[in-house]
Amino acid sequence: MDNEEKSLRQRQRGHVTIQTDHTLMIINDNPLVREQYRDLLEKEGFSVVEATNGADGLIWLLGKAADVIVLDLDVPVVDGRSFLEYRLRHENIWEIPVVVVSSRLDDAGLHHTLVRLGADRLFHQSFKPEDFLGTVRELLTKPHIPVVPLLAEAGGAGARKDVRLAFNIPIRIRTSSSGETSGMLRDLSAGGLGAHLPHRLHEWEPITISLTLEGRSLVLTGYVQWFTRSRATLSYRYGIQFTERQHDSFPMHAYSFFREHSATFRLSAWSRIRELGRRPFSPRTRNGRPKVAPRTSHSSARSNNSC
Repeated sequence: MDNEEKSLRQRQRGHVTIQTDHTLMIINDNPLVREQYRDLLEKEGFSVVEATNGADGLIWLLGKAADVIVLDLDVPVVDGRSFLEYRLRHENIWEIPVVVVSSRLDDAGLHHTLVRLGADRLFHQSFKPEDFLGTVRELLTKPHIPVVPLLAEAGGAGARKDVRLAFNIPIRIRTSSSGETSGMLRDLSAGGLGAHLPHRLHEWEPITISLTLEGRSLVLTGYVQWFTRSRATLSYRYGIQFTERQHDSFPMHAYSFFREHSATFRLSAWSRIRELGRRPFSPRTRNGRPKVAPRTSHSSARSNNSC
């Protein structure tokens, strides 16, 4: 369908389209909900891009542009709160207005945190389509002046130092006291990781962490920061902090790597991920030239929410 025919059909249906060159990104893991958004927005002349989790949305946004982001708070891998925290660190993303949709906005503490993290509009999941479209048009027609607080202040006393990505891949831990043990990686950040392991490790014990894929390992060092025991699985959940904090983009690179190379493995790609802790992420722009990421200190800092 060409633009002239599309415009004619919209006029016949009585739709008034302010522009047809705006792109909205929908981040939602429910395919039926994404389809409803797409039908609603495309009838109004908008282009729609979909992502099934926050990590895929961020990866797309680091190289391309959207005019409004519609974010479900409970998406997997990178949830809505982590998405907003990551957005604060990237100027080309925090300039994009974000509409957060959730069924939990009656929680006053959560509501306050989302506003402090820079959410432009908050919607309950049972919103009226006309209200939603009105908000989208408002965000598009009014100049967007992002208010970006310091990340430490954005979440108040419970602010998290690092953005965490959810994983479910094998991990190996080696310690001087218990030798080598295998478990599952549950989340990863620039400062550390969370893992389920079958054996008890000592708090603050130095450890070596190996993430394995098709016989190759990414090796990091760290120490046990905290642990809890799961009675249901008879295993332990550990928070492990890296000895040396990695670059902010490290967990996103790791996610992208495991997603793209879980079936087919290339040594050259693995060599690139091994360098992630020593060089910044340079996302590709539309013209193919890399952006220069700001330099980040690798100094180690203990944080109760770094992993």
